[in-house]
Amino acid sequence: MINEHHGVGLKLGRYVKDLYGTAMPVLEGLKKQLDPNGIMNPGKLGFAGC
Repeated sequence: MINEHHGVGLKLGRYVKDLYGTAMPVLEGLKKQLDPNGIMNPGKLGFAGC
């Protein structure tokens, strides 16, 4: 289990998709809407390309 409330960071980001499974596309969509330029914590939330 990842304690994402403390931050995922670069080290644990690769596990986020396993943790959230089918909900991941919803989270990625939210991220794209809130941060279309990908400037908020780039690469630290487990989102590829965000």
